[in-house]
Amino acid sequence: MVGGSYSRAYFRHYAANYYSSSEKSAEILTAGVQACPSSVLLAFALADAEEDRKDFAKCHTIYETLINRLYPEIDAMQQKVAAEVEAAKGPVVADTVLSEERETRGEFVAARRGKDVADLEACAGVVWAMYMRFARRAEGIKAARGVFGKARKSPHPSWHVFEASAMMEYHANKDSAVAIRIYELGFKLFSENVDYVVRYLNFLLSINDDTSG
Repeated sequence: MVGGSYSRAYFRHYAANYYSSSEKSAEILTAGVQACPSSVLLAFALADAEEDRKDFAKCHTIYETLINRLYPEIDAMQQKVAAEVEAAKGPVVADTVLSEERETRGEFVAARRGKDVADLEACAGVVWAMYMRFARRAEGIKAARGVFGKARKSPHPSWHVFEASAMMEYHANKDSAVAIRIYELGFKLFSENVDYVVRYLNFLLSINDDTSG
């Protein structure tokens, strides 16, 4: 969401905050989400407004709708990047040196454009994390675990989801063993992600656990 779409989302959000009535605020935010369906800012604000009104079913719909909008964007971005990589590589050649140069060109584009895919996946992960926190507040830890289960099985799992779930379990139940198990589940998928590994190590250090990892 860029340019005019960002401006519209911002002013919708500002207008909603201006009104003290949660009903009026939800009405404005609903119109904003309809106008800017990919706006994470507006979707989160609308979910908060509906949570204040105790309309939890609508909150579930808001989060799931946003996730279902983001995943096709991730798929489309992945396809676009793959096409750009192939275009950068050019036609297949028999010469060894030229073939290596071809692969290098492709790897350069993949590394540069891969960040855009990673950013979208991270965005989806943050949405799942916010969804879990809502479920925990509104319906309890069991509901939050159900959301985490969906996130784990989603087409584009994110390390943010595993960290959020682990920390939620730790703070809700004061049970570091459960949190470590969740971190370990994530480690199987994201062992090469520096950000995730650092978060996991920091958690272990915070609880003085030097036997895991």
